[in-house]
Amino acid sequence: MLSTSTSLADGGWQLHLIHVLSLDGDPVDFDPTPDIDKVNLGTGKKLNGLKLSLVSIASRIRNGANGDPSPVKYKLSFETDAGLFEEFSITSDETNPAFFYTKITFKLES
Repeated sequence: MLSTSTSLADGGWQLHLIHVLSLDGDPVDFDPTPDIDKVNLGTGKKLNGLKLSLVSIASRIRNGANGDPSPVKYKLSFETDAGLFEEFSITSDETNPAFFYTKITFKLES
Protein backbone atom coordinates (compact mmCIF):
# COMPACT_ATOMS: atom_id res chain seq x y z
CA MET A 1 0.00 0.00 0.00
CA LEU A 2 1.16 3.50 -0.80
CA SER A 3 0.32 6.63 1.19
CA THR A 4 1.42 10.26 1.17
CA SER A 5 1.36 12.84 3.94
CA THR A 6 1.77 16.54 3.18
CA SER A 7 1.81 19.45 5.60
CA LEU A 8 3.01 23.03 5.86
CA ALA A 9 5.84 24.00 8.20
CA ASP A 10 4.42 27.47 8.88
CA GLY A 11 0.97 28.90 9.55
CA GLY A 12 -0.83 31.52 7.49
CA TRP A 13 -0.97 29.38 4.36
CA GLN A 14 -3.46 26.96 2.82
CA LEU A 15 -2.32 23.85 0.97
CA HIS A 16 -3.69 22.66 -2.37
CA LEU A 17 -2.54 19.22 -3.58
CA ILE A 18 -2.61 17.42 -6.92
CA HIS A 19 -1.33 13.83 -7.28
CA VAL A 20 -0.80 11.80 -10.46
CA LEU A 21 -0.05 8.09 -9.88
CA SER A 22 0.65 5.39 -12.46
CA LEU A 23 1.87 1.81 -12.36
CA ASP A 24 3.64 0.59 -15.49
CA GLY A 25 2.18 3.50 -17.47
CA ASP A 26 -1.43 2.85 -16.43
CA PRO A 27 -3.18 5.37 -14.17
CA VAL A 28 -3.95 4.17 -10.66
CA ASP A 29 -7.32 5.28 -9.30
CA PHE A 30 -7.40 6.63 -5.75
CA ASP A 31 -9.47 8.99 -3.61
CA PRO A 32 -7.28 11.90 -2.49
CA THR A 33 -8.21 13.09 1.00
CA PRO A 34 -6.28 15.40 -0.05
CA ASP A 35 -3.35 13.00 0.37
CA ILE A 36 -3.18 9.46 -0.99
CA ASP A 37 -4.30 7.04 1.74
CA LYS A 38 -3.29 3.37 1.52
CA VAL A 39 -3.69 2.70 -2.20
CA ASN A 40 -3.26 -1.03 -2.81
CA LEU A 41 -0.69 -1.52 -5.58
CA GLY A 42 -0.61 -5.32 -5.42
CA THR A 43 1.81 -7.82 -3.94
CA GLY A 44 5.35 -9.12 -4.57
CA LYS A 45 5.24 -11.21 -7.73
CA LYS A 46 2.58 -9.02 -9.34
CA LEU A 47 4.73 -5.91 -8.84
CA ASN A 48 8.04 -7.44 -9.97
CA GLY A 49 9.47 -5.40 -12.85
CA LEU A 50 6.66 -2.81 -12.84
CA LYS A 51 7.47 0.90 -12.82
CA LEU A 52 5.73 3.23 -10.39
CA SER A 53 5.53 6.93 -11.15
CA LEU A 54 4.11 9.50 -8.75
CA VAL A 55 4.01 13.27 -9.11
CA SER A 56 2.70 15.33 -6.21
CA ILE A 57 2.24 19.08 -6.62
CA ALA A 58 1.78 21.23 -3.52
CA SER A 59 0.62 24.82 -4.02
CA ARG A 60 0.58 27.24 -1.13
CA ILE A 61 -2.12 29.91 -1.00
CA ARG A 62 -1.56 32.90 1.27
CA ASN A 63 -4.06 33.04 4.13
CA GLY A 64 -2.78 35.83 6.35
CA ALA A 65 0.94 35.03 6.17
CA ASN A 66 3.68 37.48 5.25
CA GLY A 67 6.87 36.72 3.37
CA ASP A 68 7.88 33.66 1.37
CA PRO A 69 5.66 30.57 1.09
CA SER A 70 5.91 28.02 3.87
CA PRO A 71 8.12 24.99 3.25
CA VAL A 72 6.15 21.82 2.49
CA LYS A 73 6.81 18.63 4.46
CA TYR A 74 6.17 15.60 2.23
CA LYS A 75 6.24 11.93 3.20
CA LEU A 76 5.81 8.85 0.99
CA SER A 77 5.13 5.55 2.78
CA PHE A 78 4.92 1.94 1.64
CA GLU A 79 3.13 -0.57 3.87
CA THR A 80 2.54 -4.30 3.85
CA ASP A 81 -0.01 -6.29 5.84
CA ALA A 82 2.69 -6.57 8.52
CA GLY A 83 3.07 -2.77 8.83
CA LEU A 84 5.38 -0.02 7.58
CA PHE A 85 7.86 -1.29 4.98
CA GLU A 86 9.66 1.90 3.89
CA GLU A 87 9.21 5.63 4.30
CA PHE A 88 10.79 8.62 2.54
CA SER A 89 10.48 12.26 3.54
CA ILE A 90 11.63 15.62 2.21
CA THR A 91 10.99 19.29 2.95
CA SER A 92 10.74 21.77 0.08
CA ASP A 93 12.11 25.28 -0.16
CA GLU A 94 9.85 28.31 -0.71
CA THR A 95 9.39 27.63 -4.45
CA ASN A 96 5.67 27.68 -5.20
CA PRO A 97 4.33 25.26 -6.28
CA ALA A 98 6.54 22.50 -4.89
CA PHE A 99 6.91 19.42 -7.11
CA PHE A 100 7.73 15.97 -5.70
CA TYR A 101 8.68 13.30 -8.27
CA THR A 102 8.98 9.58 -7.50
CA LYS A 103 10.03 6.88 -9.97
CA ILE A 104 10.55 3.33 -8.76
CA THR A 105 11.01 -0.02 -10.53
CA PHE A 106 9.93 -2.89 -8.30
CA LYS A 107 12.31 -5.84 -8.21
CA LEU A 108 12.06 -9.02 -6.17
CA GLU A 109 15.33 -10.29 -4.75
CA SER A 110 15.92 -13.86 -3.63
